[in-house]
Amino acid sequence: MKKEIGSFTDQLITISHVNEYKTAQKLEALVTEALPEASIQILDVGALLAAHLGIGGVGLFYFDEKPEHYMSINE
Repeated sequence: MKKEIGSFTDQLITISHVNEYKTAQKLEALVTEALPEASIQILDVGALLAAHLGIGGVGLFYFDEKPEHYMSINE
């Protein structure tokens, strides 16, 4: 992720999980160490996706470049 995120390091990164909060927290610590300027949120996957993915899934969502229209939490 750090390699693919390029220069857009001060973005909001989302970690989602299916009943795997501790793993999501571990991933959050790794992301924070790699990109201290990023904002991170952890979210539960909704019921519909969780039914298809199953227990234990963890995902990481980020942009690989800054979109033309991007509004951060801090703006």
